[in-house]
Amino acid sequence: MKRFSVLLLMVFFSSFFLAAFEKFWPSLTITSKKDTEKLFKNYFVIEDAVAINAKKWIRTKHDIEIAYPIQKKDMATVLLDFESYPKFMPYLDEITILERTDNTVTARHKNVIRILGYAYITVYTMKYEWEIVDGNLAMEWSFISSDGTLLESGGGCSIDSVFVDGVEYTRIRHRNNSLVRKDFPAQEAIMRLVGTSEVENIVKAVYKECKKRSAGK
Repeated sequence: MKRFSVLLLMVFFSSFFLAAFEKFWPSLTITSKKDTEKLFKNYFVIEDAVAINAKKWIRTKHDIEIAYPIQKKDMATVLLDFESYPKFMPYLDEITILERTDNTVTARHKNVIRILGYAYITVYTMKYEWEIVDGNLAMEWSFISSDGTLLESGGGCSIDSVFVDGVEYTRIRHRNNSLVRKDFPAQEAIMRLVGTSEVENIVKAVYKECKKRSAGK
């Protein structure tokens, strides 16, 4: 009886972790080339600022998917090449690797957004964890600390591939949920106006880097 109980417990936990892992895989339906390179939003939300610890914070949440004509192994290579991120990621000025294991990286980032001669700087530390299953990459990130510009941040990125007319298309799903400090009155409105395109620019930058590296082979 005791052995049976242990077995049931093992099955339960295995099923739990498998379900939690798989629910974030890309789900975008690709039936032809026209379905690719177009952003699909599962959701994109910018909430009105709320007061926490005498400061105002804006909740921003997104879950987007898109597919590009690139091999998934090439995209996985780029996504795991953290040291090169400042060369192609929008606004990322510096990245410092603080700790690394076989499937985790802890890194400090310095983002610089320059608008009308003003530089808005954000410094934050995140931990990345990933797993590769049948060549498909699933990565999650969690917030550790910031210079005060972020209160929370977490999400993930996962890729797999589909074939259409013999061509491999890599589907990428990018999710994030953050609390960003409110620094000026129209901030929510501006974030709602440009937010979707800014997120798309992140995944597009990864695709462009993939193409650049492929061309150089």
